[in-house]
Amino acid sequence: MNMYDSKQEMYFHQRNPELQYNFKDEPFDYTFKDQNFENFKCIWDFYDKETNTYIEFKSYKLNKNPTKEICRNTWQAFTTYNKRPSLYNKLNYSWSNGGIKQTIVSRKINSDEFDFNFIVVFSDSTKLTDNKRGDKAYMNNLGLKWSYESSYFA
Repeated sequence: MNMYDSKQEMYFHQRNPELQYNFKDEPFDYTFKDQNFENFKCIWDFYDKETNTYIEFKSYKLNKNPTKEICRNTWQAFTTYNKRPSLYNKLNYSWSNGGIKQTIVSRKINSDEFDFNFIVVFSDSTKLTDNKRGDKAYMNNLGLKWSYESSYFA
């Protein structure tokens, strides 16, 4: 039985076996809030003991949905007309794959309040656009701490 959330996470762990994988899907012991003050938890993917860093691994660009409620409502509307959504559709509407969500977590965890770090690490094969309104600019403008896999382990 596969214990990973995705094949991409399994391959990432095979390439980086020194990392601890969150097989139990344990969230951080903290409740975050989006801009509408709706509570959410964050379940980390990997832990890098050497750098005391929790890693959220991604193999697809982050979506730009600003709140958990908007994600939920947009997904509900989308699935009303699309009975068999693809994985990419899910990622485009999922709060867990949201740039805002990851930024909220990153800012809080990387503050002085915690004694560990957090980063979003993308597979090197993830296509992130480079232009001034692209994926990289979006994440940088949010202040999200992120890296490609090869850069993180360089």
